[in-house]
Amino acid sequence: MKNQEFHILLEKFKARQLDDASIARFMQLVASGRYDEFLKDDIVQLLDEYKTRQQSGWTEKDQQMVLLQLLKKVREDPRPIVVQMRPRRRFGNIAAIALITAGIGAGAWLIKMEKRQQQAPQLAAKQIAPGGNKAVLMLGNGTIVELDSSSMASKQLGQLGAANIQVGNGKLSYQQTASATPGDTAINVLRVPKGGQYHLALSDGTQVWLNSGSSLEFPAVFSGNERIVRLKGEAYFEVAANAAKPFSVKVNNMNVEVLGTHFNVMAYDDEETINTTLIEGAVRVKHGNNSELLKPGQQAQLHQNGSITVEAVDVDEEIAWKNGLFLFKDADITTVMRQLSRWYNVEIVYEGNVKTKKFTGEVYRNYNLNQILAVFQATGLHFRTEGNKLIVTP
Repeated sequence: MKNQEFHILLEKFKARQLDDASIARFMQLVASGRYDEFLKDDIVQLLDEYKTRQQSGWTEKDQQMVLLQLLKKVREDPRPIVVQMRPRRRFGNIAAIALITAGIGAGAWLIKMEKRQQQAPQLAAKQIAPGGNKAVLMLGNGTIVELDSSSMASKQLGQLGAANIQVGNGKLSYQQTASATPGDTAINVLRVPKGGQYHLALSDGTQVWLNSGSSLEFPAVFSGNERIVRLKGEAYFEVAANAAKPFSVKVNNMNVEVLGTHFNVMAYDDEETINTTLIEGAVRVKHGNNSELLKPGQQAQLHQNGSITVEAVDVDEEIAWKNGLFLFKDADITTVMRQLSRWYNVEIVYEGNVKTKKFTGEVYRNYNLNQILAVFQATGLHFRTEGNKLIVTP
């Protein structure tokens, strides 16, 4: 009966007819290694086709080929595998998930699913929706404004000194309409709760994307000879160039100095380091007497002892959240769960020894939590919810 079940799931998988529950079951069967004999013919045929298709570009139909290729590689080499699904920075309508866990069955699974609104298996006690566009704005005059996705159309929030403020479709915009006055330097604060994100356009044209559990302090308009903002949490910046008025991001006692550039700063309290990742341009990271000038593709890590280290990183991984993805590369389970905790606004509790598992892969952030957990469950982990707690067990 189990052989019959596997054959049915395999054929439906190749025809892209599996729902999320069946995909999770199929992955478990593949991972067990008991059905390799039934896949040998498919491996030979599909990998030959894959080599041919690779020359002309990636297509959706390659999903089953890559699954079998992964399976073959894992059998030959038990070390973790990283498979590039498609060229970096190109995010289409297909969610690609490649979860790789050392030492458990085949150790690798790959699924491609169409973006669809289907209910995932009930791995947890309740469905937990993903985060969305929501924030709280405190204006310099003390007014507090709730921001959410209830209105897609842009609307005026009013005039604040020399700045005109608009909001709509998950974006808050400040536009300078007159010369700055002393009162315009009053600090505005945009706070994004857990389970939220928001896009902010500062009065100088700088674009800022705030991740869950983050806040930014900024003036309605910039006056004087410099532009200074203060960050808690994580944000991606595209700074408007102005050599005469340098831009600085202050995070605790660290300072990121820029002229015009694209970079990401991650400074959550529950992370061990404060990370500044440069995508384009140049930034200087300073803390006390320590200073490091970054080149594109480099990340400065400020450690708790005040030292700064610099290393090359995968920038796509660092800014995946801005592009609507979770992207992991040999990440431990605690790193994965910290990101899920912020986006789905749940508290993570571990029972048993689950912290040795490593994962590589990506998935869209607009999935319900249970849809994501359905994939992780295939690695041997189990999940349940108790109130706002997500409990992880081996």
